Amino acid sequence: MPLSAATDQEKSDQDLIDLQFESSSDSNSFPVTKSLIPFTWTSSSKKDKLGMNEIYIINLKRRPKRLERMIKTLNRLGVDAKVWPAVDGKELSMANLIRNNIAMMDGYVDPYRKMPMTFGEIACFLSHYQIWQEVVERNYSKVIIFEDDVRFEREFRTKWIKHLENLEEYISYGGKVDFVYLGRMVLVNRTEEKAPVEGFVYPEYSYWANGYMLTSTGAKKLLDAQPLQKVISVDEYIPILYQKNPVKEWSEHFPNRTLIAFSVKPLLIRPTHFWGNKHHISDTFNSTSYFNPSTHVDEIQDAHTEKHLSSNNIENRVATSSKQESTRDQCQKKSGSIHNESPSTPPRITFGQTVLQMF
Repeated sequence: MPLSAATDQEKSDQDLIDLQFESSSDSNSFPVTKSLIPFTWTSSSKKDKLGMNEIYIINLKRRPKRLERMIKTLNRLGVDAKVWPAVDGKELSMANLIRNNIAMMDGYVDPYRKMPMTFGEIACFLSHYQIWQEVVERNYSKVIIFEDDVRFEREFRTKWIKHLENLEEYISYGGKVDFVYLGRMVLVNRTEEKAPVEGFVYPEYSYWANGYMLTSTGAKKLLDAQPLQKVISVDEYIPILYQKNPVKEWSEHFPNRTLIAFSVKPLLIRPTHFWGNKHHISDTFNSTSYFNPSTHVDEIQDAHTEKHLSSNNIENRVATSSKQESTRDQCQKKSGSIHNESPSTPPRITFGQTVLQMF
């Protein structure tokens, strides 16, 4: 469309960006005349992390097109992000979950599909869990976590920076926040209470973890609840910790529900495709169920046997090591020198090609 003399250049630039983002959400990009090619998908000359310590993109290695689109989009927005390789549900099994002391919550079924968790849902939870760990390990004060299937609302960057300024002013006066939804699906039909910060509300029961800000205290609370021994969908877990999940039986598994959650309003991101759309692909739901007795019984028995044997070996090694340490300490005391060894690093547990750092 030809520009008139009165056309605002910034608005025209934003229109082009929005058109690029919308077209990239489908399988084919819109056609561009040769004279405009140098101006399309041009990366911003300056990149930053939107006021965060880090920005993560969770991406399955077998979904390279999603990653390519996200990288293009964030480059255009001038956002510097870190790609986080997702745990792949196709590489999980009952056996390696048992070996790593990961278990599903007893009696949990998806409240809408009325089915047990899939390995894809478990993998999704573990992918987020890994990042929560890194936030704590690296002592990050705040990060943003994106899944790779989000689209950004118009003027996302400008709006988010304004929201962050309001949030930081609130925190400077002693306000507290652990978690902020940038996008979500609200599951209750009632008015949400306004938060004490302009542009934010206290979220009711909501789904989606496709984009959120997380603080160091929030990450610690998500980890301290010890969810790996009672795993449920990450969409259900987060509302439990901010006390808005309506299923009391699930919430009772997590007595310390003190996550302070906000949500931006209006929302700043949404999924590229919704359930039932032509190009919608779900790697969480479209995978094997967590427990199928007809296929998993032998696998479970073998894993428990292996775990029991491994436990006995560890106990024997610990007993032998304790005797050796006792003898060594006695010798060191006689010589007047006691050496305090540094604590060992946390065990690293591998799911396929993805490494899960455990506390």
